[in-house]
Amino acid sequence: MRGTRSCLFALAALLLRLIHATDIYFQIHEPKSISYVYRALASKKHGGIFTTPFYRHPLVLSDPSDACAPLRNAESVQGNLIFIKRGGCNFYDKCKHAQDARAAAVFVYDTDVNNGHAYIDMIVVNESGDTLPITIPVMFVLGSDGMHIAAALSSRRALVTIPLNETTVTLDGYTPWSIW
Repeated sequence: MRGTRSCLFALAALLLRLIHATDIYFQIHEPKSISYVYRALASKKHGGIFTTPFYRHPLVLSDPSDACAPLRNAESVQGNLIFIKRGGCNFYDKCKHAQDARAAAVFVYDTDVNNGHAYIDMIVVNESGDTLPITIPVMFVLGSDGMHIAAALSSRRALVTIPLNETTVTLDGYTPWSIW
């Protein structure tokens, strides 16, 4: 039963990717100060798809925060979701450093705290000449959400469920700073 469910989930994720459904919803359960539902934009140009869901899975900050160098916290990143600040280098390098540290998925967040609506389609320019493809899921988070999450993560991990069936979430589950 579990194997069948996992196969069906992978098939559904692939179909969504094929029809360009690039919005991914995730929920932070802990810490309570940021315990809301968030929307992210999946990268169309690189990265894998979610073949298995993550339930209450750890989300850790990148160190360095922009992941423009090999990660100093690779041990705590391994097998977990990683939260990376935009800027400083290209998206490929950020994702490559996360993948090298064996992260399960990458969230790149915008640094403009006033950006509550403009998603960035992360175009990867591989300036290093590396040919290793990025195979882990990669998504972009708005600055208004990203800055709140990063501030809360500065002293601890978060627990995240992703992807989330957004239709099951009530309106009071969304962030108070981004409700229309």
